Amino acid sequence: MDYTRPMSLTLLDAETIAIELKNKPKLICINLAGVSIKDEGMVLISKALIDNHDLETIDLSATEIGAHQNGVDALCELLRHNPKLKSLYIKFNLFENDGIIAVHKALENCTMFENFRADRYVGEVVFSK
Repeated sequence: MDYTRPMSLTLLDAETIAIELKNKPKLICINLAGVSIKDEGMVLISKALIDNHDLETIDLSATEIGAHQNGVDALCELLRHNPKLKSLYIKFNLFENDGIIAVHKALENCTMFENFRADRYVGEVVFSK
C-alpha cells in the first residue's frame, strides 16, 4: 500500500487509513513516506496493523512521528508483533535519542531484519544485520 504524495492528515483521515489497513491482513509493504500522520496517527495505524504478521517493509519517513512518547511506543509495539519485518525507514522525523534506541531495541524481535534508516540531529543512523 503506497501513500507517497506529501499530505497533512486530520485524525479522521488517519482513522480512515487505519481501517483500510486493518482490512488488508496480508499486507507486506506499507509506504506512508511524506504523509503527516503524526504520533496520534501512528497509534491508530499501529493498532490496525498489530495482527498483520506478514509486513516486510515499513516506510514512515517524514511522517512527523516521534515527538511524543505515545507515537514511539505505538511504533515499538508494532515492530514487536511483526517478526518478518525486513526494512524500516523513519528518516526525517522528530525522534530524540531515546526514541531511536527504543525503536532499535524493538527491532530485535524481527528475525529477518536487514535495514533500519533513521536520522537524528546531524547525520543518519543506518543499521543492517
